[in-house]
Amino acid sequence: MLKHAKYHIQSRWGTIQKKETEKFKLNSNQIEIKKRIMKSTLILIIAMLISSWSYAQNQTSNDLDVDKNYEEVVAVKNQGGFSLVESWAKYPNGEKGITELITDNLKYPEKAVKKKIEGIVTIKYVVQVDGTVGEIEVTKSVHPLLDNEAIRVIRLMEKWEPSIQRGKAVKTAYNQDFKFEL
Repeated sequence: MLKHAKYHIQSRWGTIQKKETEKFKLNSNQIEIKKRIMKSTLILIIAMLISSWSYAQNQTSNDLDVDKNYEEVVAVKNQGGFSLVESWAKYPNGEKGITELITDNLKYPEKAVKKKIEGIVTIKYVVQVDGTVGEIEVTKSVHPLLDNEAIRVIRLMEKWEPSIQRGKAVKTAYNQDFKFEL
């Protein structure tokens, strides 16, 4: 321990008073313990930052069903040009999976059969950055009965792996034709 003396003039009469204060000096063991605590805390903070960053990078892929075989589905067949998308969105079993979804779930509306309504309905939908399907709209309509059935089937789609551009997930628009034929 170090002792420091403070002097001050107490009053006009000129008495000087000596006041002692004590300051604590840390010994080398205490300094070493504080250094270890600071290092441990710093390492813990860095580890937490790295793990949260890793989680954020893998969040979209962790939400997907790992038992499924996700295959790329190209929105526009490349005719020798280039694409701005580095990696197209992936759907379980790719185009085959989409075809299976449509054939297993598409039901010809009874009213449309009775009215002998047929044709090709085209639906545009967007695979969002989180892999869900949204922004569904009819781009080629035949009849509201057939249009609504095509929209219903698109809404049944499972989660996709989104398209990637410059290392980030991006939205991708797709068109799907539904052929209603009697």
